[in-house]
This record gives sequence, structure tokens and C-alpha cells, in this order.
Amino acid sequence: MTPSRTVAVIPAAGQATRLGPLTGSKELLSIGNKPVTQHLLEKLHHAGIRDALLVLRAGKWDIPAYLADGGKYGMNLSYTIARYTYGPPFSVDQAYAWVKDATVVLGFPDILFTATDAFQKVLAALSRIHCDVVLGLFPADRPDKMDMVEVDMHHRLRQLVIKPGATDLSLTWGIAAWGPAFTDFMHAHLRRLTADGATPHDVHIGHVLQAALAHGLDIQTVPVDREPYIDIGTPEDLVRARARFGA
Repeated sequence: MTPSRTVAVIPAAGQATRLGPLTGSKELLSIGNKPVTQHLLEKLHHAGIRDALLVLRAGKWDIPAYLADGGKYGMNLSYTIARYTYGPPFSVDQAYAWVKDATVVLGFPDILFTATDAFQKVLAALSRIHCDVVLGLFPADRPDKMDMVEVDMHHRLRQLVIKPGATDLSLTWGIAAWGPAFTDFMHAHLRRLTADGATPHDVHIGHVLQAALAHGLDIQTVPVDREPYIDIGTPEDLVRARARFGA
């Protein structure tokens, strides 16, 4: 049964330590004369998505103070506080109670890309193929900082390699959409990682995708942009983003 609603989940619980001291949250850094998160919200809105849940770390109160309810972006924004800060999957899973029966769209507030119809493409593929997950693919220009993907002739994910030092692969993923089966898988997988009080470190969405692929979930891909995305997580990449999108 196809979920009746679509919700964007935006993990924003990171500490931005690679950027050095900041006066506020990196999600509000100005790129192209607007907060970097606004670029994401505009693309979600363009795809017809109106409801988004931002998962914050305690102390990042400047984000809801600035974005408020999202009305000025045509969005309905809600906020929750991450219980665990072991990595983005735990932030996404914080939304479980709100999105377990929904189609989930994943967008990162610190990743910038050019294509305005990227989210339409992943949602259309998810609806058309009836798979568990669709990853939106980009050309990769920094493989050592990205999840590199290999796909088969039918665009199904064959393997995912996290931040390889060297690789022949040329594609990475930067956005995603999925149904309840993957939401439930992630929830159960992360509970196993924290069983008996364990404290995992540096867990990426890519690790969960690897586990889901091994478990037999159907993960498909679709190209969404001809240009690489830029993650503004380092000073160097922040400069690159402002060179492409404006200061």
C-alpha cells in the first residue's frame, strides 16, 4: 500500500567541528545571499513537499528561531531534538514515530546542488518502481569524502563504498526517498547497534544502506544532476560553494 503522505526529514544535529569556531549553526551560513538550508527548502517545495521535520541537537536554537514554522518558504516545519548524536542515521531515526507510515524524503541542509527537480526525480522513481529506497545520484568529484555507488544495468544498487581512498567508481548519492520498509529496517538496525548500552561512533547513512542491501531490500538509483554537489562541511568547500552559488 502506497503511503498517503510524504515528509522530508532534515538531519541538523551535527557540531560542524571541521569548520572551526562559528557564531551560529552552519545550517544558517549565507550562500547566495540566503541561509544554506533555504536552498534545500526551496527544492523540497518545488517538488510539492510541504511537510518537513528538522532534527536538531540541543543548543541549535537559532535554526527554529530563524526558520520558524516555514511559512515564508511555503513549508510546514516541525522540530525535534536528537536523543543520540552518533551520526546522521540516529538523527533521521529520531523522526520514526512521525514518519513510520509515510514516504520519507531525505535532504541534507549543508549540501548544495544545482538541479531544481532532483526531489521530483527520486519520488517519481519510488512511485514507478515500487522499490524500498531510491538514491539520487550525482557525479562524484571528492570520492574520499563521499559514498561511492555501483549500479547494475537496471539502475539497482550493486554496492556502496564509503569514502574510499581510491576507486574507479564515478557516482555518489546525495538525496534519497524511501517507504516504510526502510524506515522500519533503519529503526531496528540502529537499536541493535545501541543494544546493551553500546555507543557506536561515526555511523553514516551509507552504513545503514549497506546493511539494508545485504538484508535484501530493493535499493534503486536515479541520476538527478549533471554537476557534483558541494558539502559545505569544511572551510575549503564553503569557499567552493560560495564561488558557485554566490556569497
